[in-house]
Amino acid sequence: MKYFNINTEHELTNILCGRLIADNFTHMERLIDIHVLIIVEQGILNIEIDGKRYKVCQGEMIILPANVVHKGFSDADTDGHIEYFWAHFITEGGCELSDTRSDFSVPLHFALTDYARARILYNQLLDVHSLAGAQKKYRDFLFTALCCEIAVQAEHESVSGNKTVNRAAAWIELNIGEPISLEQTAEALGYNKRYLSRVFKENTGMTVNEYISEKKFALAKQLLTGSDETVTVIALKLGFADAGYFMRAFKKREGMTCGEYRNAYSKMYLNRR
Repeated sequence: MKYFNINTEHELTNILCGRLIADNFTHMERLIDIHVLIIVEQGILNIEIDGKRYKVCQGEMIILPANVVHKGFSDADTDGHIEYFWAHFITEGGCELSDTRSDFSVPLHFALTDYARARILYNQLLDVHSLAGAQKKYRDFLFTALCCEIAVQAEHESVSGNKTVNRAAAWIELNIGEPISLEQTAEALGYNKRYLSRVFKENTGMTVNEYISEKKFALAKQLLTGSDETVTVIALKLGFADAGYFMRAFKKREGMTCGEYRNAYSKMYLNRR
C-alpha cells in the first residue's frame, strides 16, 4: 500500500470541497498544483494516476497527488450512476508518497473500515463550507480531522488482533440490519456465549451488544444524512421493530432528534463535472 506521508505541525489547508453527482461519468485529464481527496459514496470511479489505474468503489477513498497527471478511463463499470465527496487541499509542511508510514500517513487508496464515521466528518465539512461568513479556519480543522480519521482506520484495519473477535465483528457487520444480539452472534459462529463475551470485551473494551449498538447507530447517522428515507423505514432497516424506541434511543445518545440531526447536514455544494 502507498501512503501519503504528511510533514506538518499545522492543520491541513482545505481549498474547496463538494459532492459530485453524475451519470456515465469519466474524470477529465488534469495536472494541478493541489491535492484532491475523493471518497466514493455510490458507483465506481475509474481513475488513472501517473499511468497507474485504480478502481475506487463505494466506501473507498483515494488521493490524487498534486503535480501528477490524473485522468479517468472508461469501461463497463463507469456506465452507471456515481456520487462522491471531493476536497482540494494543500500541506504547508510538505508531503511524500512512500511504501511505509510516517507519524501522519493517509493511504493513497483505501477501503474505509468505518465509512459512517468518515461520512459524518465530511458532511460537517460540507455544511460549514456552505455557511456564509464561516471562518476558513473551521474548514481546515474539520478537513484535518477527516484525514486523521482515515489515517486511524488504515492503521487499525481490523477490530483487533484476535481472530475470534474479528470473525464476530465481520458477522455483525453483515447482519447489522437484523435484531441481533450476543446470543445470536455466538450461536451463528459456533462459540460459547460466555467465551465470546469475555474475549470480545478483553480485545475491544466493549461488550458484543455495545458493539452492535455502536454499529447500528453509526449506520443510522449515515442513512439520515445520505438518504430521504423516513425515520420509521430507517429504524426497520436497522432491525428496530419499534420506531419510537429507536427515536428515543437516538436522542438519548446524540442529544438531538433524528430530524434535527438530518437537518444539521442539509446544505452542500453539488457539481456534475
